[in-house]
Amino acid sequence: MADSIGSYNEGMPGDGNLVPDDDNTTRSAPHDLAPSERIRFAVEVMQGVRTIRLAMGLYLRGLTPDKKNIIGRWPSQMAELRQLQDLSGVDGWAPEYWSPPSGWKSRQSYYGGTLASFNESFLDDFSDGVITDVKYLQSEGLRIKWWGLQNEPDFSHTNVTARCNRSDVMSNSTQPSAATATANSYATCSYSQCSYYFAFEACAKKIRQLDPAIRIHANSATGQLGASPVANDPNTLALVDAWTWHRVNQGSEDAFNDAPYNYGKLDFNNEMEYQPGSPYAGSAVGTVSNVNMFLNTLKFKNSPTGVMMLHAAKPTTNLESLGYGWTWWRSTGDNSTSPNFPDDLKQNHFAYNWWNWNSVAPFIKTVPWNSIRLDVAEDVTRLRQRVVAFQTPAVGQGGPLHTSTAAGKLILVLTNEAAVNFSTTVGTNDGVQKVWSGYSFHGAANNSTFNISLGTKSSGGGGVEANEGSRGFETTLAPYTIQWWYEQ
Repeated sequence: MADSIGSYNEGMPGDGNLVPDDDNTTRSAPHDLAPSERIRFAVEVMQGVRTIRLAMGLYLRGLTPDKKNIIGRWPSQMAELRQLQDLSGVDGWAPEYWSPPSGWKSRQSYYGGTLASFNESFLDDFSDGVITDVKYLQSEGLRIKWWGLQNEPDFSHTNVTARCNRSDVMSNSTQPSAATATANSYATCSYSQCSYYFAFEACAKKIRQLDPAIRIHANSATGQLGASPVANDPNTLALVDAWTWHRVNQGSEDAFNDAPYNYGKLDFNNEMEYQPGSPYAGSAVGTVSNVNMFLNTLKFKNSPTGVMMLHAAKPTTNLESLGYGWTWWRSTGDNSTSPNFPDDLKQNHFAYNWWNWNSVAPFIKTVPWNSIRLDVAEDVTRLRQRVVAFQTPAVGQGGPLHTSTAAGKLILVLTNEAAVNFSTTVGTNDGVQKVWSGYSFHGAANNSTFNISLGTKSSGGGGVEANEGSRGFETTLAPYTIQWWYEQ
């Protein structure tokens, strides 16, 4: 959340206007954190994160005078993002428009509407502007790893196989009317499937020419379904590296046994959160459901990665913070109280949201980058319980937290998203005696259930049905609990 936003996403203070560092519309992270807290946040929270999704037109929304390019909205904003990148050691950034710059929009506003035109000449100019935005980020020292045209351009599930015509690009459009797309919302830009196709084609070609190492993803809502004209055209399909999906306010069963055809491309979620009032926000079942949602996409969709939960930090002033944030910070001037936030949290300081941090932390802190997911032969494919295994990569390939982690070590994550105990026996089939160190996580309002040691267990290989100490080891998970086991 690198720029300010109203509670429950209602309004963007300051819009795209350039302001001084100390303007009261700059309440954002890392900007609003005290200097020492910015460092602590980058190192303590963000180390281990692979990629940061950068919401263009929303959390980076300063506008050039012609309103056709996005820049930092206050003088130090880009330096703050560069510092976060460098201190955390993240691989890089994934910029994606919530809205293109308002100068390209039908309503000349970040709020609502669509592009002003979809003819070839306009899209040629627009795509040049997109390249200018990417080059600006790179010139400010940000490492760009992924690129996406639009957050939630449409939510279609219709398979469009016929070639799109420019004459009807906005047919079946989901764009809001001018009456409903007011400042009492946030940055959006709607596309029909065909208008998305033409804009994506124009921009993705130039992104590929600019830097072939930047990976390109499509749709960011309903993946290959919402981008079916792109998927069904070999020329545009060749520009796609991944399909991206959103799982907003849903339980883990939404991704259970979910394996849609992906045209040979990667397929993963790049947004997940719980909305205010959800039974999953600030609850023990939400903590483990969040983990199961992610594990289900790995197991059933063969997703290589994904977003566990948005955001890395949310302010205590925002209603959605309970179900969105890994951490909370108390903004400048905020003297409010709430049972959801620590009373002793000082302004310009952050604290952990243990409901979500219990879900996220083990993945980003203990599973090295480039780990290999191994096949797990479950005796029964259960809706509420998962067992997923990772194997550590070659030494030096694990990211900043795992520069010297031994290769070939196993990591097991087990979940129980049910209201009763779950007992299981886990073993390997390599015939090698192993010693495991275990830890338990359970959603809570404080850190009392975070990273609780389960001691050590020993096992050999050969099958999951054997007794502890022979082939497998037995373990029991309490309701709404996650266990992590690490081969020693």
